[in-house]
Amino acid sequence: MRRIFLLFGAALLAACVSDGVPVESSFVSAECGSVGGYTRTKITYGDDGIKVRDLTRVRVNTEFRILLKPKPKKDWKDNEVAVKGDTAKSDLDASWIDGSAKEEDLSNGWFVAGCVPDVPSGTEYKFDVDVDGLPVLDPRVHVE
Repeated sequence: MRRIFLLFGAALLAACVSDGVPVESSFVSAECGSVGGYTRTKITYGDDGIKVRDLTRVRVNTEFRILLKPKPKKDWKDNEVAVKGDTAKSDLDASWIDGSAKEEDLSNGWFVAGCVPDVPSGTEYKFDVDVDGLPVLDPRVHVE
């Protein structure tokens, strides 16, 4: 029984660690073509506002994926979530970060917010997270 709890705990920790951490995996993406992996981050939103990681680390030639988590789901699942690169606050063109979706329209809650361009390591982009009816947040993406 102790072994089962340890395996379950390890699985939970692994799920938490992957938020904002680049995953290497070669595949062909419908949105980005041939890529070398992805980074995923979670946006939680609802009565308490928007919560998203302040800084997400990505790698060039990968997908930037977002998981939508409305809370409570029944009240917020049909609100549109938009992410948009903020070129005015970034050193480079951040227009590659551009996507929107409603959680109720996604089969697994994930959508691709953009395809990371081939830019120098250390480049940072700012983007806005906008959910209908809530204040806008402006987290960052850091290219490793």
